[in-house]
Amino acid sequence: MKNHRYNIWVVITILLCCVFAVLFFPVASDNVGTYKAVLFTSIGVVVILLVYLVRAHIFAAEQKNK
Repeated sequence: MKNHRYNIWVVITILLCCVFAVLFFPVASDNVGTYKAVLFTSIGVVVILLVYLVRAHIFAAEQKNK
């Protein structure tokens, strides 16, 4: 059985993103363009992660079959 551990840098990066999002919210609350930019960026990140997960699943399935 594999040991699933989180990489410390991934955890730190996610925490920093959350902190920056909370600090950035008062500045961005007055600007509609900022909301659009954040929305489009988050959609792009989600699409990229989904494509990565699909490709990783396909390659993992190929490795099992060999």
